[in-house]
Amino acid sequence: MKRKVFFISIILFLFFQKGISQSIIGTWKRTASIVFNADGTQKDMQKLMTKALPCTEEVKYVFETNGKMYTQTPKNCLPSQATEIVNWSIKGDAISLTSEGIKTITGEPTNYALSFKDGFVDFTHVYTADERTKFHVKAKKIVVTYKRI
Repeated sequence: MKRKVFFISIILFLFFQKGISQSIIGTWKRTASIVFNADGTQKDMQKLMTKALPCTEEVKYVFETNGKMYTQTPKNCLPSQATEIVNWSIKGDAISLTSEGIKTITGEPTNYALSFKDGFVDFTHVYTADERTKFHVKAKKIVVTYKRI
């Protein structure tokens, strides 16, 4: 009997551990924003931004249970200290983001595939032909990595 209880406890612990670690709810910092171009080159836009404005490394992204995400920008970091509010929803392993600043050319939410691992999450967006044309984007996709803090 003790053996069964121990075994069930281990299974429940692992189940809840995985569920907690794979939730988007909480506070994150962006660690990378890699653009993969059609010509095979790639560039980490987060490194470029951090080099130009070192304080951007301290921007926090807070995902709340009510489907809202907002940014916390360090004082005197960016020209605009306005907090961006984004609506988010998850279905399976994909997240949809909607705000005035984040819309595709069709006015629809921007969709990202999610991949969680060891306290990090990757948001991957593959650009459509319409997006590449409209925004003059040479990129095939972008992978934005966040670290849970």
